Amino acid sequence: MRFSLAYPLLTSHLGSRLSKDVGVFCAVVVLVSAGGCLFTDPINMPPRVEINKPTVPILRGQEATFTATFSDPNEDGVTLRWGHKKICAIETDTGFDCAPCPSAANDYLDRKHWPEWSVPQQNYTVPITDTDGPFCVWAFASDTRGAIRPAIPYFAKPMNRAPVADIRVVAPGTAAPFPLYGKIELSGDLSKDADDGDLLDFEWTIISTPLGSTADLMECQPGTSTTRCLAPDIEGTYVVSLTVRDRQKNPATDTKTITLAVAPDRLPCLNREASTDPAVIDVLVREVDKPVEFNVKGVDDDGDKYPVVGTN
Repeated sequence: MRFSLAYPLLTSHLGSRLSKDVGVFCAVVVLVSAGGCLFTDPINMPPRVEINKPTVPILRGQEATFTATFSDPNEDGVTLRWGHKKICAIETDTGFDCAPCPSAANDYLDRKHWPEWSVPQQNYTVPITDTDGPFCVWAFASDTRGAIRPAIPYFAKPMNRAPVADIRVVAPGTAAPFPLYGKIELSGDLSKDADDGDLLDFEWTIISTPLGSTADLMECQPGTSTTRCLAPDIEGTYVVSLTVRDRQKNPATDTKTITLAVAPDRLPCLNREASTDPAVIDVLVREVDKPVEFNVKGVDDDGDKYPVVGTN
């Protein structure tokens, strides 16, 4: 008995339907003695999906949002499911020691390597708690007929932003020139870091002093790492710098300087107690040959030490 498939006769009629219709179709078989059918199912092609590169930088301590480009060759509806995982648990002196992103295709059947799937959504946001270091994002696309395809995982390395240093005078005032031999208190407490949660280290340096000066920075009392004090010993210009750095293995830094003008030495002024002598008025007036007695209660000077020569 001879038979043949009537495939050429069916091509124009069924060609546009074979890739779209799910179900059973019949290929006519021409037999010498009788007709018959060959039953089969059409192939459902899986969707395509690719995670898009973010259009804005991924920053440490900030949410990161991802999108994907997807399509289906059979024009089926497509659903996206997402997930992410921090993959760099170890830090070294040169930065993060990262394993490569696990293969989503291989791990699809072994989901213990991944957190639970997210609910279906077109976009995906990684929370700030997981953007303090490199992480992987993956996506799976599934069509309405059950075909699934994973995207190539996206490796994200958040950008570490540099801190901003701030240095200012908080005592004995903010107006220059500052008094000689007094204590100038500097503060860097307004320095900040744009990355949430980053702690800062402070490095203070005296860059230049007047010729002959031996003054140096010292801790204030009470003091912290954000403050330093300076006692100028010669009139002139003092320059101090503050460098702040975050505590990442590859730290980001910022440096600011401040110039302090110190006034020349001035003569001391005596503060006296009021006299009980009616002949003594507020401004000291005395006769040439008559002494006036008064008590010294203090000396107003710019900070240098002076000898006490008497009380009258």
